[in-house]
Amino acid sequence: MDYVGAFSQWGFLMAFLCCLATNINKESKSPVYLSALMLCSYIFSGYIDLLENLYLSWALYDFITILALLTLQCIKVLQRSVAFHLIIISLTINAVLTLVIYYDLYVLYNYEPWWYWSVYSVGVNMFDVLMILSLVFNKNTIFKRGAELNFKKLKNIE
Repeated sequence: MDYVGAFSQWGFLMAFLCCLATNINKESKSPVYLSALMLCSYIFSGYIDLLENLYLSWALYDFITILALLTLQCIKVLQRSVAFHLIIISLTINAVLTLVIYYDLYVLYNYEPWWYWSVYSVGVNMFDVLMILSLVFNKNTIFKRGAELNFKKLKNIE
């Protein structure tokens, strides 16, 4: 496992602990379940290879995680939220980026660095950070508070 994978695992661990601490006494535990699923996915993908090729294994983990998220949402364990949607989109983009890098390296046998390799490196890490931040900041709460504040301001003007 490389240091970037370790960063993502620690990030999702911290996001899980943050969600656990902020939602422990709330009725809806959806953010806790969402962050726990993401933590498990990233820990397993760091240590258990599903396929021989690392890139295909990572893409498969992303697709399995998306399927698990959608299944849990269908059976009402997870609620749709901004974080849920950001994670689905980010996992999809990560999987596509990973499949393209696999295609470039193992199908086209391209071993000369080119601009896509930089896009892949920055893109995957950027979307990992986006998923971690979406879990930590729980955008639904921020949007609700912003709407409440704006409503109070409008009420005070009248």
